[in-house]
Order: sequence, then C-alpha cells, then structure tokens
Amino acid sequence: MSRGSRGSPRRLQRPGPRARGAARLACVHGVPGVQPRRRHRRRQPDDWRLSHEKPSEDCDEAELDPKYRQSVKCKIFLGFTSNLVSSGIRDIIRFLAQHHMVDVIVTTAGGIEEDLIKCLAPTYRGDFSLPGALLRSKGLNRIGNLLVPNDNYCKFENWIMPLFDQMLFEQSTENVWTPSKVIARLGKEINDESSYLYWAYKNNIPVYCPALTDGSLVLSLC
Repeated sequence: MSRGSRGSPRRLQRPGPRARGAARLACVHGVPGVQPRRRHRRRQPDDWRLSHEKPSEDCDEAELDPKYRQSVKCKIFLGFTSNLVSSGIRDIIRFLAQHHMVDVIVTTAGGIEEDLIKCLAPTYRGDFSLPGALLRSKGLNRIGNLLVPNDNYCKFENWIMPLFDQMLFEQSTENVWTPSKVIARLGKEINDESSYLYWAYKNNIPVYCPALTDGSLVLSLC
C-alpha cells in the first residue's frame, strides 16, 4: 500500500501484460535484476530412472547400488492388432521400431502376416460399401476399405515355405524355435525397410505373438 497526495491509502496495481512482456524482453537483453519465469518440462517416459523411486523393503542388495538404479530405464511396450498393420498406421509402427522408440512389441498373428505381405505385393484402396460377393468373384479380399488380391497370399506362401523348410532343418541340428525367434528370423529374411519387423530385427527389439499360428501362417506350417 502507498499514500496518494491527500494521504489516503492507494492500492498498488499489478503490472499489465505489456509491462510483464517488457520485463521479459529486458531480461533477454541483459538488464540485471529481472529473471524470467521458469517453465518446468513435463517428464517423459524415457526420462524415468529407477533412482527416481524409493527402494522397496524386499529389494536385493544389487538394486540398492546408486549406479545400477540410475542405469535402469523405463521399458516401453507397444501392443496392437492386425488391423493397424493393414492400414496406414503400419508406417507409424515402422517409424517407432526404426528409431528404437519402443523396447518390446506385442501383436497378433495378423500383425505379423500383414506386415510381410505388404512387402511382397501392394494393397489397394477401395470402399467400405463394396459388396463381398462381387469382390470374391474378382479374387479380392476386403479389409475395411482396403483390397487385397488373392495373389498376395500366394506370393506370401511361396516366400515363406522354403524359409520354414530351412528353419525346420536348423531346428533339427542347432536350436529350438520360439515364436519370438521365428518372428525375428522373418524380419531378417524379408530385408525390406518398409517393414516394422525388419527394423525390430535390426534394432534387437523382441516381437511377441502368443498365438502365432492363429492365421495363415499355420497353413504353411502344416
């Protein structure tokens, strides 16, 4: 509070937007005594470290080591169904795997097959209202408003059958295949930069599919 010319109290007014803007500008130009407001950046998932949390009572001695706790980062899981791979979202998933922005991928059997099929033959844009009987007579399959020729699945089978034969031989002489190892091998063999499976293999990102045989892959395995 301050007093006016007649001694009556006068309330001090807060500076308006212009004055506050001028203060910030003065700080930018090096006028002493004026500090800008600090803006706190929201913590992102990849900023998290185990050291940010208090140790639990039942943790072992290794987890109490400050260096170890600082080294443990957040593990990011990405899960999706096959329709996202069939659509344009596939390119976003590929980008995330290519730039190692996720640590683990979980998907369905269709999410594996559709990625590989798109590397072997194109998918076409149609319409949601196209009649199924007409499409079938023309050898086309509809996924929403996308059209997949029957020939695409034939190309997929011709590509994967010799590979499965080779993997069966390797299993009898070297190792046993798990679903995640099979998927990694498929990503290696497709060798196509438009494939998220290719980038997952390149960046050592495990891809898990609990029901890998719940799709056309099982026809190639029988």
